Amino acid sequence: MKRKIFLSLSLSTLLFGGSFADYLNSQNSSFANFQEKEDKQFQKFQKELNRDFQQYQKILQKEFAKYQREIYKLWGDKVVSTPTKWVEYSKNKKKRKIVDFEKNEIRVEIISKSPKQVAEKNLMKEAIKTLMETPQEAKANDELTKRVEKEFSKVAKTPIVKSRETDKTPIVGGVLGLTSVGKIIHYVKSNKGKTEVRKSKIPGNKVYATTIKLPKYFPLKKAKQYSDLVNRYSKKFKVEKALVYAIIHSESSFNPLSKSYVPAYGLMQIVPRTAGIDAYYFVYKRKRLLSASYLYRPKNNIELGSAYLHILYYNYFKNVKNPESRLYCTIAGYNTGAGNVARAFVGKVRKNRIRKAVDIINQMSPDEVYRYLIENLPYDETKRYLQKVAKRVKIYRKINL
Repeated sequence: MKRKIFLSLSLSTLLFGGSFADYLNSQNSSFANFQEKEDKQFQKFQKELNRDFQQYQKILQKEFAKYQREIYKLWGDKVVSTPTKWVEYSKNKKKRKIVDFEKNEIRVEIISKSPKQVAEKNLMKEAIKTLMETPQEAKANDELTKRVEKEFSKVAKTPIVKSRETDKTPIVGGVLGLTSVGKIIHYVKSNKGKTEVRKSKIPGNKVYATTIKLPKYFPLKKAKQYSDLVNRYSKKFKVEKALVYAIIHSESSFNPLSKSYVPAYGLMQIVPRTAGIDAYYFVYKRKRLLSASYLYRPKNNIELGSAYLHILYYNYFKNVKNPESRLYCTIAGYNTGAGNVARAFVGKVRKNRIRKAVDIINQMSPDEVYRYLIENLPYDETKRYLQKVAKRVKIYRKINL
């Protein structure tokens, strides 16, 4: 075979001139040119990706500030969604629902000039609608997200991954097993608190409100709702399912519409620019910016969150010998990044920071690693996060989900 190739090349050089060395040089030159072109294209793409995310943040900040001003004019406060609260306003913003996944309660409020009896009936209707609302309806009603994505699509240069929501299972009622309107009405009547009345910012109106308590088992039922996804992706990416549950619990309290204005979205609070891009590339081999609508879908969110845990555990901290020590580093890294975890051990050293940190970590017991991180991590938020998640990992290891 080698002889045939050599004869073929020799014949071509005789026919078309030049030498074998010239042929090889031309091939090497072509490859070098190709590689240079590829590198330049990647650098251009990376630059556009960074620019797009900065644009996204600017648009989000602008629209968020505008949205809060609109709320303040009517309510005198700026209540919006958080990682553990799903807050939704009606189109005229005179009605709002606040589902608090941490406190296990629903609060419904309306601004009205109607008498108390009429207002109470309207509160009842809104409470029933809240229990019946599906993810599909919730996304359609998310005015702020729709504004941001509409404006961003006008200026984005890199591909953006979006997703249509098709889930028609009630977000709250489905977890409680309330399968009919009759059951939902009965539940609201049985669990509704007294009607509260306070002054409104709008002359001639009042604010009417009521709170509906959710059962103590609600968080566990939410966890079970996502058990198929957690089992599938923890197995696929070889991460402990107790860790995935603990992260979801700590990030969002199982609120599928979780958002913070970092920005981060969904059950595992994925930041589009960092964990989102890294995890999406790891799974799909494409660098993409992820939209809020994509990250709100539990399947997408748990898949990428589990993939990012894999990256931390098996890539950044792969040389940490003790599994429990590696787990602590992974938990802290999920919150603050692998670089900041390494910084806790080696300070501001930049060159080979993670490798040097790992050398120190491997000389410690898991308990010593945990205590060292709690004392030396750069941010108090990450210290609290590590404590909270590590505690919950131990709890979820004992729960059969």
